[in-house]
Amino acid sequence: MPQANHRVLRERAQFLHQLGRDLERVADRQKPARVLRFAMRRLGEFLGADLVVQADVRRTDGALERPFAISLTPRGAELAASVENTAFLDPFRAFLHRLVGPADHAELLLRVVSGERPVSVLGFLRPGRNFSRAETRIGIETAEILSENLRHRERERVQAHKERIYAKVLSEIRPKDVLYQILHGLKRLLEYDHSGAVLLLEARGRKLVVEAEIIAWTKAKSERIGRSIPLTESLRSWLEEAAHPVLACAGEAPTGDHPLPGVLCEAIFDCDAPAAPGHPVAPGHPGARAGMVAVLRHRGRTLGILTLRARSTMAFTPSDLQVLEEFLPLASITLYNSTLYKAQHDRLVSAERKTALADLARAISHDLNNAFGVMLPLLQAVRRDAAAGNIQEERLTRDLEMIERYAQAGSRIFQGLLSVARGAVEPAGWSDVSVVLETVSRMIGPSLTGKRIEVRTEFASSLPPIYLRRSDMEQLFLNLVYNARDAMPGGGILTLRCRIDGGVDGGGVRIDVIDTGIGMSEEVRERVFEPFFTTKEAGSGLGLDICRSIVWDYDGSIRIESAPGHGTTVIVRLPRLAERLREQADRATGGNDHGR
Repeated sequence: MPQANHRVLRERAQFLHQLGRDLERVADRQKPARVLRFAMRRLGEFLGADLVVQADVRRTDGALERPFAISLTPRGAELAASVENTAFLDPFRAFLHRLVGPADHAELLLRVVSGERPVSVLGFLRPGRNFSRAETRIGIETAEILSENLRHRERERVQAHKERIYAKVLSEIRPKDVLYQILHGLKRLLEYDHSGAVLLLEARGRKLVVEAEIIAWTKAKSERIGRSIPLTESLRSWLEEAAHPVLACAGEAPTGDHPLPGVLCEAIFDCDAPAAPGHPVAPGHPGARAGMVAVLRHRGRTLGILTLRARSTMAFTPSDLQVLEEFLPLASITLYNSTLYKAQHDRLVSAERKTALADLARAISHDLNNAFGVMLPLLQAVRRDAAAGNIQEERLTRDLEMIERYAQAGSRIFQGLLSVARGAVEPAGWSDVSVVLETVSRMIGPSLTGKRIEVRTEFASSLPPIYLRRSDMEQLFLNLVYNARDAMPGGGILTLRCRIDGGVDGGGVRIDVIDTGIGMSEEVRERVFEPFFTTKEAGSGLGLDICRSIVWDYDGSIRIESAPGHGTTVIVRLPRLAERLREQADRATGGNDHGR
């Protein structure tokens, strides 16, 4: 008997040692579910089981997924049909929260965990032959090896996701992009299935405003952007004192250093996230049942809060809180830096706009001076002829026609200048981009003609209206046209083309600014959007950077095609309605004008 026990122990040790080596060999190349199947097949063969079954535990709500079965014997193939029975998993569900498996039964159940979270329940069936306590013990030890392997893989997964999130977040400079990179990264990392949002403290410190939100369960755009939570005294006190993320479940006390203020509890566990059009809430939808809330703070200054919500109370664990806590410093400092950059960039945009207007004023003053230089001598000559009674009808008609032509040219210049001045204060509204391009062309056309530059316009008919601020578009087009002018010092052709762009969501427009100038090398083309990079002796290096910022603000894109000696084409694509302007459009039209 002692010799038999020694043999059993030796076989168990050999099996566990070989299994550990095999897992090290295959684990890095396989998904966790496949690693589990590999191990459970090996264990099933070692135990002489007829059928092995794997039922994964769904992370979001702790429910068991549809089971996966492997038949090891002809008897197991017969048993496999019963796996499809809805009642088959009942013992698995009952066992899920137990600590050890049953002994001396024909069914051996094992639980595999990762941290505090159950990952799978493995079942081994051997009808007519009960599993002994020794066999149960080797099964438990195998489950512990698998659990440790999965914990190691989970740590590596979290670290890899963190590095990817860090790279994504640090590559963005605009606050809006930073916020969504944070939310998308945490979605992959923590797998929240309801929604994630960032609420920032407004400048006056009176409320928290929803600046970014992802609705995970519908994959629809959030309807809550711009909504706010009043900053009550209890909420203000909590923001100042809270030092760690807080985990809260509906109907349960929060887990963390500080309980949630009532106003935040209401925001997290409201009836449900607003349903987007076309995504109605299903009957009995549970809404948010669990949430993690973290304060975004940099150098003692509160920036806002981050909330992640799930539809099950089992979705988040204390280890998730730790992952979120480790992520907060990077999220906070990146958000702070991007906000600081945005404020500085806005000042640069204002300064560059003044420079562009000064350049425009110089060009206009030159054109007007030419017009007045023609009109004044003609008017003086007509006055002298009238005083002397020497009016010749044919010459008078010719002189008046010349005066009228130059007066109309001056009027067009002034109308364009007034349009630019009005655009600086006008709110956003629906407008035809080709009209803005035509205005810019009218204003600077005479000065370009004086530089032997021919301006051609190619505007498609029936262009869709774009929701925009004229001042933004005028600054964008002025910068692009001035760049084209400077690229053609000896003259050339400037083409302004505008057409429908079906590739933009909802239908938008594509604007091409094409010159026949000197072009640019690939090295220069790759750097032209860098702030302060310029090839001009007196350039600021901000023109194209500001153009890109304007286009980005309208959820559009800008790219450049160019080659030395072959001119340059700047391609701008704009959607009909930028997300950041949607709320303004809703207020202006009562929310019913998106289909214009």
